[in-house]
Amino acid sequence: MLTGSVRPNAFNVFQAARVPVHLFGGGTVRQAVEAHKAGQLPVMGGANVPAHAGMGRGMGRGRRIGMAAPPAQPVSEVAPSRAEEVAAPKERGADCVLMVTEPTPFGLHDLRLAVEVARGELGLPVGVVVNRDGVGDRGVDEYCTAEGIPILMRIPLDRHIAQAYSEGRALVEALPAYRAHFAALWERLKELTQP
Repeated sequence: MLTGSVRPNAFNVFQAARVPVHLFGGGTVRQAVEAHKAGQLPVMGGANVPAHAGMGRGMGRGRRIGMAAPPAQPVSEVAPSRAEEVAAPKERGADCVLMVTEPTPFGLHDLRLAVEVARGELGLPVGVVVNRDGVGDRGVDEYCTAEGIPILMRIPLDRHIAQAYSEGRALVEALPAYRAHFAALWERLKELTQP
């Protein structure tokens, strides 16, 4: 995971999955990849911002991007929005890129940039998770259809999800029914990597 900032909850998730988190101060995807290849990005020992820092700007703004692949089973990379800020190189062993976006014009803009990098520069297949499904417009769906990008999961805009997040609880702990959704997502990711 290459990022400019990481909150405590996210850091704990990456740590539990044994995914190293590297600090990148900002720049383009290309700069992040080159700095990582050159071994210039330090491994973070913990979160570097408070739990709710930067939240509340709405419509997907202020998000950071991260791409990660668990060292033991490199199948996917995870990429929320803001493609110009962070990426992880294909050399880390990732087989595909999972992008998480919101169905808003801002989410679509960032998704387009990230897809360009994932497909063009990294040469990896792409899948999408739509977060806060039910807000925004149909732009992300239309783009994914036109580009042949599968939408692998939808997470609805839901007060219970938002409340769990605000309390620093993982979605699958707060709402155990989502465990099956994430297990199905994992299977879809594995299918995405098959020729």
